[in-house]
Amino acid sequence: VEAEASGAETAPAYHLSVHELINGLQQGNGLRFGDYARYRRFCTRKLRRLRVTHGLQCAKGKSFHGYQLSPDERPSATHLLVLLLLAERAWAFAMDLKDSGTEDDSWAKAAEKRRFLRRLAKAHNWADQLMRYAAAAADERTKRETQAYARWMAGHLALERERFQQALDSFRDALQLYGELSRQGSVEDADLFSQRIEALSPALRWCAYNLGDSGLANDLLGDVLGSPPSAAADGELAAKLAEASIRDSAEGRQKLRWGGRELSIIDSQTDAVRLSIGKAFKAEKELEDHLGRPPIFATAQQVAARIGLPPLSASAKGDATAGGESADELEKV
Repeated sequence: VEAEASGAETAPAYHLSVHELINGLQQGNGLRFGDYARYRRFCTRKLRRLRVTHGLQCAKGKSFHGYQLSPDERPSATHLLVLLLLAERAWAFAMDLKDSGTEDDSWAKAAEKRRFLRRLAKAHNWADQLMRYAAAAADERTKRETQAYARWMAGHLALERERFQQALDSFRDALQLYGELSRQGSVEDADLFSQRIEALSPALRWCAYNLGDSGLANDLLGDVLGSPPSAAADGELAAKLAEASIRDSAEGRQKLRWGGRELSIIDSQTDAVRLSIGKAFKAEKELEDHLGRPPIFATAQQVAARIGLPPLSASAKGDATAGGESADELEKV
């Protein structure tokens, strides 16, 4: 979660990478194996820590009174994160109920279905509240991500209620937002939202089938995947690419062309290796200046002898000493 100040008198606009965050949380806390109960417990623990740390506990008393923002209070980045976790917890609870339903009695099945729908409706309400809070306190990209998340949750709820036209409309809005977000972010964002689009396609096809138009889902997916960005989105994308290019040049990042795209190498381990190599060359130059001649480095055979390793085989020894200096010359350094 980040805050970006746009001016001295303007309140900061918070940034929350909604889909990147929930993807990491889900994959690391049970959903890689379809364990919704584990993910729900994680969300509960995380919510408690956030509320205690930031003083957002619910009021104590005989009846439950949830924490509410006062009318003149502006949402903070923590409020956005709490609402996202509340929505995820309710959604995980609903999916756990759906997966664990094993009752054979028709009345019991109906009761389980009603409970499942209540939890899913609660997740939808939290997602809607997250969208409203983001509209008041977040930057433009966070607003779009929360809108896409809320529309996806609304479509999921309508689908379970078998309101197929309403579900299709919600999924269509989510698809369009996913398409815009995939074109305006980094390569990692494009891959993430492409996965969201692919995961949404079966639900779209089911809605279209029940509405009697099997080709409608393919048309929607084709429009999202094949449509060019709008003028405003294209301008924003060009500005982001120019900013990223300037930043990469300033940081000395290497670039790689793959699949028709130019990628910046931003992996932290790669940067650390490159930095270590640069320091090694600098140390070698300082040593050469100090000695007045090029330094003599040990070969693999000499290093093995010094640290007490067994002698190398004849072939390996030949490879190790090829082009190297003798042990006597090494001792002179």
